[in-house]
Amino acid sequence: ETLLYRTLAMQLQGPPVYGIQPERHPDGAYVHASIVDLARSHVSRLRQVQPSGPYMLAGLCAGGVIAVEMARQLEVEGEEVSFVGIIDAADVEALERPFHEMRLRWSRVRDVIGRTSLTGIGALVPRLMRKFGNMLSYELSSRLERRRMDQAVASATRSGEAAPATLAFLDLYKAAHRRHRPRGLICAQKVVLFKATQGNGAPDDSPYCAQFADHAFGWGRRVANHIEVVDIPGGHSSALQEPNVGTLARLMQEAIDEVLVAQAGPILPVTDGEVAGAPVEPIMTAAMS
Repeated sequence: ETLLYRTLAMQLQGPPVYGIQPERHPDGAYVHASIVDLARSHVSRLRQVQPSGPYMLAGLCAGGVIAVEMARQLEVEGEEVSFVGIIDAADVEALERPFHEMRLRWSRVRDVIGRTSLTGIGALVPRLMRKFGNMLSYELSSRLERRRMDQAVASATRSGEAAPATLAFLDLYKAAHRRHRPRGLICAQKVVLFKATQGNGAPDDSPYCAQFADHAFGWGRRVANHIEVVDIPGGHSSALQEPNVGTLARLMQEAIDEVLVAQAGPILPVTDGEVAGAPVEPIMTAAMS
């Protein structure tokens, strides 16, 4: 959903910002079921607006992974990608922190214990037993559901057909992410990973730095040159919300301006009332997904 980028886009100055959403059939089914195909579709629609580079790409989570794949495909086609902004997204081979899931579950158990009064100690053991039973049941059902989604996405990818209409994009993306095998390196002029640092406590706002051990979330292996890592306020979702989005917009604007200045080249001194060799303003777009 591109509306989550609206506040960020409204605060960016200069080049226009285009939001790209995954294509869907009339019945709601997503047309593409792999990250490679999603990126290829995005690139095709992006080039309808701007046929040639240089391009600027950015995205949060799934959008960040797709943006990197878009950059790779554009560069294979001989196009220039000047900026890639990865907002709290992880590479498919990023290493998770040891026992991350176990720590989350233990934290929930501690919450149950912490909310139990002295008079309720007698009922604590049955509650914990039920909670452990629910956790085990959830784990088993989650694995079965994940296997079912992986099979559905794999089948759709092989056949070229649409993903099941009942499959939500987040579930489709998770399955596509598990199957994705990136190839090659991107040579973009500037690649920045914007890392969320502090969530608001909601499960969907936990920043990726709590889950992944690698400082660059695995992206260092995908970039031919340097990747810049910048901390931003907020969590995985709230980084794009007020008041955190203002800081993200400022930092992203600084990166974009740096790229534009480098592309424009040096401004020569005024001679006889005219600027000799004045730089031409490049036409740029920023595509977000």
